[in-house]
Amino acid sequence: MLEKRGVKKAQITMFVILGLVLLIIFIIIYTVFLRKPGIGDEFKTEVVPEQFKPVQDYVASCIHLVGLDAIKKMGAHGGYIDPFDGEITPLKMRFSSTDSTRFELTSLSGTTDGAVPYYLHVPGRSSYTNYELDSLAPTIESMNYQLSVYMNRELPKCTGKFAALQELGLEVIPDNYNLNTQAFIRDDRIEFFVTYLLNVSKEGGAKAKLTKHQNSIIFPYKKYYDLAMDIMAVEMISQFLESYTNSLIAYHSGLNSNMLPPVIEYSNDPYVLTWSNGKVKNDLNGLLMSYTPALQIVGTKGYEPVTVEGNDVEARFYKSLSMEVFNDTMPNTSITFFYRGNTVVSNVLPSKGDMIKPSIEVKKGNSFIPASQFNTYKFFYDVAYPVIVEIRGDEPMSEIPHYSFLFALETNLIENKGVLAWNMGMGTVDWDYSYLNVT
Repeated sequence: MLEKRGVKKAQITMFVILGLVLLIIFIIIYTVFLRKPGIGDEFKTEVVPEQFKPVQDYVASCIHLVGLDAIKKMGAHGGYIDPFDGEITPLKMRFSSTDSTRFELTSLSGTTDGAVPYYLHVPGRSSYTNYELDSLAPTIESMNYQLSVYMNRELPKCTGKFAALQELGLEVIPDNYNLNTQAFIRDDRIEFFVTYLLNVSKEGGAKAKLTKHQNSIIFPYKKYYDLAMDIMAVEMISQFLESYTNSLIAYHSGLNSNMLPPVIEYSNDPYVLTWSNGKVKNDLNGLLMSYTPALQIVGTKGYEPVTVEGNDVEARFYKSLSMEVFNDTMPNTSITFFYRGNTVVSNVLPSKGDMIKPSIEVKKGNSFIPASQFNTYKFFYDVAYPVIVEIRGDEPMSEIPHYSFLFALETNLIENKGVLAWNMGMGTVDWDYSYLNVT
């Protein structure tokens, strides 16, 4: 009796899927409705004597510079200032330049400098025994924490010894060991509230202690983070990248050794076609490099509708290149999908060694009926590869007029099906490898 694989495990992993969905819903509700104002409503900048205002302004400018640097780095690394810096990153994440789907980070450049986290992936190598989803998307609280720790560390480097103020007759002795920052990501800005004790004196004997400092960066960083979370949620529920991959395979497969092996075809030819897994991997790599940049989201900047009549394989393929994610149009925001070459992992089953060959049923003939051969080309694809998503926007009214936010999604087909199907107990059935005749 044939049984669907993954059914028992799916009873457990369905809770994982539901948990991720509930987590996304909670983040949205918490961020929009429940998040408390924070320290900003209570933090009051001290009244500073006019003669010491240059010190206050100098610290504020350094807070601003460090904050801008952090926000740009967070965009480059999917919400992490530096994913490898254990001091500011609350998670331990790994990266491999040769195995892009194995760990928590991937990179468009292939180096750690361009590392971005998977907002959705299967830890390890996906298979019919391993299909649980995980997300390395940071929370708002996590990013607030990173900004705060980064400011604590980098602000003294910016202020230095306050040498620039000595020309004004000001001497500043900072307490760099008790510096404390609380950062808050708001809808249209990022706020920094810094407790930083400065003992200030001026020629002539005047002295003062400055403790409270604050600064804001006018930029809607949260909008980019929310867009990334929306794309992640739609991918998790609709599996649009897996649908695109299946359509890509269907459109470029057939009973031709120069094409990909078909998912299902039959023939009565007295000969059979064979493929190799190595060639299939190379062909998939070339197709992904060609077509992944053509993926687009309806309503975004640069979107061009693709009109294809009918519902055949070609039409379904070209329709799979466009996804509907957002309700509103975004004429100032472009969303681009990238695939870095030679990062796909693939295997076509059933196969023996590197050879992919159909099952063959031969009926012997006699003096009345000639011999016949029936070939079944039914193949199952395991495919995994990273897709890096860039959200690029124009914010002319903000302090960062052009911004880029990068994150990654992992595409996974397990025996022709996306991981959501496996988590729902809808995996494929076992086959008998002995039925594969390679003689």
